[in-house]
Amino acid sequence: MKLFQTIGTGALCCATALLVACGSASAGGFGTYTADGKTMTLNSGYAWPLKGGKITKVAICDVAKIDPAPLNAVTDYRYNAFYAQISKGNPGRGCVELEINSDGQLEGMNTNNMSGLRMGIVSNDNPAAYKLDVKRNDGKRIEGTIQSTDDLKKRRNTEFNIKFDFDVAPTPSQN
Repeated sequence: MKLFQTIGTGALCCATALLVACGSASAGGFGTYTADGKTMTLNSGYAWPLKGGKITKVAICDVAKIDPAPLNAVTDYRYNAFYAQISKGNPGRGCVELEINSDGQLEGMNTNNMSGLRMGIVSNDNPAAYKLDVKRNDGKRIEGTIQSTDDLKKRRNTEFNIKFDFDVAPTPSQN
């Protein structure tokens, strides 16, 4: 009987370790983006390198799931392949795009207007509009948060609270 308890305990420990490992490696992005009273709920996304890896593009979307395998296989114009995937069977979907440089600074932020939200742009020349906190950005993984400030809400009637946690796709020949 003791042997079965030992085996059972060992199997439980292995299963728990596997779940923890899988859970910590999972990629995701979630949050909300609101403009003019319309809110887009973000729940999936994808990250890929630009400019030879000097910039990482992070796109967080309101589609159920992004399939990274076909996007990782693209050797040129990954941006077009990404938007083709999220719009296929998902008309009216939207995305928030972040471009973060290798130093963890925001190069630009844009919303894709597929969901009917007013196109909004936040750039690095207005740091009073957002708070970016990049926890990891090593070319293989990018993790962090970005939140709008009261200044942006007052001036542009726009607010967002987004968390991102993605493996960065392999570098294609062109972006």
